[in-house]
Amino acid sequence: MLPKMSRAGPGYSGPGPWLCRWRVLHRRVKLPMPRGIGCFNASGHLATGTARARSAVTGTSARHLREHGIRASPTRLRRRLRTEHYEDVEATLGRPRSGAGGIEWFEAISENYMDTAGRPLAVLERVRADYPLALHGVGLSIGEAAPLSRRYLANLRKLVDRIAPALVTDHLCWTGLGKTRLYDLLPIPYNEATLAYVAEKVRIAQDRLGRQIALENPSRYVDLAASTIPEWEFLAALCEQADCGLLLDVNNVYVSARNLGFDAEHYIDALPADRVAQIHLAGFTDTGTYLFDTHSAPVHDDVWRLYARAVARTGDVATMVEWDADIPSFARLGAEVDKAREIAARGIHEKTRTMPVELARDPGRVGPVDSRARAA
Repeated sequence: MLPKMSRAGPGYSGPGPWLCRWRVLHRRVKLPMPRGIGCFNASGHLATGTARARSAVTGTSARHLREHGIRASPTRLRRRLRTEHYEDVEATLGRPRSGAGGIEWFEAISENYMDTAGRPLAVLERVRADYPLALHGVGLSIGEAAPLSRRYLANLRKLVDRIAPALVTDHLCWTGLGKTRLYDLLPIPYNEATLAYVAEKVRIAQDRLGRQIALENPSRYVDLAASTIPEWEFLAALCEQADCGLLLDVNNVYVSARNLGFDAEHYIDALPADRVAQIHLAGFTDTGTYLFDTHSAPVHDDVWRLYARAVARTGDVATMVEWDADIPSFARLGAEVDKAREIAARGIHEKTRTMPVELARDPGRVGPVDSRARAA
């Protein structure tokens, strides 16, 4: 039987006070509320009244891929699965999965396909028949000061069982209170009480889904007064305590580092490389006073350099290039994918050059531990 969750864990006061502080700051300095991934539907428009969100394409850990019959290589760079690109995506079905711009597998936003039907689900199933898939969620609300939604997890489990994804991911954030959904990826305080509470909820989510999940680091615009642990230390401890993976968003690291003044390279170096299941890249908007994670531009040169540093540590970890506003053509996305492929190849070469001989012969062994995937 799953453990029962109290409405708030020991010492965890919930999002109320720091949400209020965020909104006060929002009014005072005219910061946008961080929209992140959670507030767009499949067409890129603001979601209203449902949990539908945008769709994506990406990868998973080297070991996950190997278990799903995909060779380990430095070329697993993906694009978003969007309604605008359905025809382009459907045209790739049956084609080779390697080479410049070649697609090897896809990721889809979970909420777009939960408890629904119609063309999106039909396209997803067609893609799944030809490619492995990963599911990336925006509605788990793992940091919310309330029990996890049993209905949400039940619907997600149905989709997981139907699609059989290689990886299931979500965000380290909260998205609402009770029945009120804010369609935003909102920050949590990094302290010991929050760590214990979130780790318990991650364990419960993994038990109900029957598999390990990975959580994505957020983009941040303010430091919460209740935080006492650096984000990179919080993530490392959470992965260890909950036995979960990490979806490393390199653009979010860079945006947060510029906004809050910490060292992005130290952040990357301090993460547990063996827990990184996947990497995200994206573009941002420089407002002049802060960086805003808009996913509306090419990947910045500084983010490319940070990505090279990350893959030199993680080795062969699949990468997604996100582009969710001012969406370019499928071919333009492919150019970003090819650049990521080239940088990843150099980084993986550097890692295999310095790793023990037995790992260098099989770099696919580098990846997060996932006993649930083996059991499944």
